[in-house]
Amino acid sequence: MQKDSEYCITAGEFAKLCNTTRDTLRYYDKTGILIPKKNKINGYKYYSPSQITSFLFINFFRTVGCPVKDLKKYIDEDSTDSFHTFLNYQYESLLRTKEDLEHKIAIISKGLEIMNHMNRFVDGVTVMEHFDKPLSIFVTDVKSSPATTSGEIITDLTYHINLCKQHDVSAFPLGGIIGFNDLKNGAYTYKQIFSLASGSPAGDGAYTLPSKDIVCCVMKDSTGDDRRLYSGIISYIEEHNLTVKSDLFSLSLMNMIDIHDKRRYMKYIFVCV
Repeated sequence: MQKDSEYCITAGEFAKLCNTTRDTLRYYDKTGILIPKKNKINGYKYYSPSQITSFLFINFFRTVGCPVKDLKKYIDEDSTDSFHTFLNYQYESLLRTKEDLEHKIAIISKGLEIMNHMNRFVDGVTVMEHFDKPLSIFVTDVKSSPATTSGEIITDLTYHINLCKQHDVSAFPLGGIIGFNDLKNGAYTYKQIFSLASGSPAGDGAYTLPSKDIVCCVMKDSTGDDRRLYSGIISYIEEHNLTVKSDLFSLSLMNMIDIHDKRRYMKYIFVCV
């Protein structure tokens, strides 16, 4: 128990020492995790020097996402034995956050890699490209008929997104797969839906594309005609006598519709060769 005489730092001085605000100190006082002494005569609140350590403890765990209610629960414990449990819980929580961030970083990194490829291309012009690493994807089959637009395969899209959640795969970026033979015959119907997967995917629906070499084109706002791009890819493959190793993938990095029904596209269309 600290002596009342130890409470000699005003709230303003304490806030400056701890690089915080008096509002924060009032909030901590209100929630009961850092309580000052109140002078009964003048009504001022004072803190003890030892409470600086308490503030740093509270502030650190708040910065790593620990809720105030969890801190309050620990602070109210009578035994210091609970500190080990508290630290272990916070450690495990941070590890889960780290894994989640690493997963999201991997998805954005792959998206940036694709964007860096796309930014070198002329809109709508078919080219040959090479990735340093093969793309990994997560795939679900399309059962709708017809299946030529996202509106027609809404049930399949919902199923794909839900399955992505179950397999801890980000649904974004998302795209559709058209069988290459169907493509050549002018049947532009989706057979599968896919999302990029980070790392080496495992399990049903997850696999790595068969080649790092691809024939591709970029569809931006000004292009607006998938079928012309499909024809350009087929012509490029035939003219260069390339062997097709996959179906056609149309990956939507951006497909936005505003309130005026105006669309903004950013698609990456490719075939492995």
